[in-house]
Amino acid sequence: MDPVEERVKKTIVTAARETWEIYFSRLFPASGSVGTGVQVLSVSHGGIKLLKTVKSSAAAPDYFRVLHPYTYADILFVTIPSENMLEFNLTNEKLILFSAKAPQVKDLIDTFINEIKKVQSTHTHTHTHTHTLTHTLSSLCFNGKKGCSWSEDHSEFNNIVHR
Repeated sequence: MDPVEERVKKTIVTAARETWEIYFSRLFPASGSVGTGVQVLSVSHGGIKLLKTVKSSAAAPDYFRVLHPYTYADILFVTIPSENMLEFNLTNEKLILFSAKAPQVKDLIDTFINEIKKVQSTHTHTHTHTHTLTHTLSSLCFNGKKGCSWSEDHSEFNNIVHR
């Protein structure tokens, strides 16, 4: 595949992910406590969304309205206290939903959370090594040798020896 064509496709997919709230989501039938209006739970790479089906006119199709979005940063963990019941332990509240697909929902959310933790762990580990390397290189650069330069954003280290 042509690199330009591949870049265009990736740009389109990224734009769709960011623009269409539930396009890349897996939808599960769900309900909340009485009065919440929750009918569907959307699970995607960005988090979960509580949805309600909105009936349109005969000419227009029905659509989903997002009642409440939650990112994975909001979700501490998910449990299944009883059959078909999901308990979301969030940073500021607990959310109870009911779904016949509770085990599948929990597995999918756990997978996303675990992947995020792996990426964060790798990023933290890399950041720590980068900081150590940056500090070491800065110390070497400022030891009085002529011709040592360090770029403003610390991304490039040049040690030019002038004779």
